[in-house]
Amino acid sequence: RGRVLTVTLKRQSGGSHGMLTDSSDAVTLDVASLDEGLEQTAVGDYNASAEAALRLRDGDVILSVNGIHGNARSMQAELDMKDQVVCKVCRMTEFEIRVVKKHSFGIDIGHAGASLVILKMSDGAFTAWNEENPDKKVRDLDRILEINGQRVGP
Repeated sequence: RGRVLTVTLKRQSGGSHGMLTDSSDAVTLDVASLDEGLEQTAVGDYNASAEAALRLRDGDVILSVNGIHGNARSMQAELDMKDQVVCKVCRMTEFEIRVVKKHSFGIDIGHAGASLVILKMSDGAFTAWNEENPDKKVRDLDRILEINGQRVGP
């Protein structure tokens, strides 16, 4: 759910791509942090030449690396091995929901970089939200970025 960008990263031989990635769902890679302050990184070079709205940033989700998708370990291996990679990156769409826990929130969560990821939903406050708000349904693999007005971290 969000905008998909195509990002080409070219690192110098022996250099760094300039980002730390993590995966909580074994399917995608989450951009946990960027090393843009370090000149000579692939991300730093890409972001310096990209329009502001197209720059890679913390919290983006990498969907594929050089056409490899659906397996976070394989995508990470491709990132580690190749000096040039083409990534499909999802910029998540943020929206706010309000849930009240009665018996259970009804979600299993994991950490994903600078957010929490909903791994699985069951009966609880989140499914009640979905029934009452079909236009803003929360789904498996959605990210939680803020709780009660505070940005979350892993």
